[in-house]
Amino acid sequence: MKFFIRYEVKDWIRCCLLFSLFAFLPLTVAAQKIVAAKTTIDIGKTGYQMPVTAVFEFRNKSLRRLKIDDVKPDCNCTVVDYPKGEIGVGDKFQVRMTYNARQLGHFDHQAAVVSNGSKKPVYIRMKGLVMADWQDYSGIY
Repeated sequence: MKFFIRYEVKDWIRCCLLFSLFAFLPLTVAAQKIVAAKTTIDIGKTGYQMPVTAVFEFRNKSLRRLKIDDVKPDCNCTVVDYPKGEIGVGDKFQVRMTYNARQLGHFDHQAAVVSNGSKKPVYIRMKGLVMADWQDYSGIY
């Protein structure tokens, strides 16, 4: 009789362990996801000392609220603007990256978007060309 009781207790413990493993498995799989429409934006041409801004569109594709901890540009010539509050599930948000254009020639700058959603940051990149004698002909005519 003692043999059967021990066997039933062992089965019960195994069953509980397997159940707890499968019960908490979806929690570890449901990691935060930040999905970017584009990670690289080519600004094109701009004039000397005419700042340009790239707007990166993101969406929170996770099952939890997201918080952007920081956006770290690769140099002081780039300024970033990002949402400081929490971002809801499925919500869209923007990160703006502005380059001051104080250096002639090609530029290629990056920023790392650090959030509570993953250990790896999401990298965004803007590139273009700063020209000395560039004229902006865009507008309403």
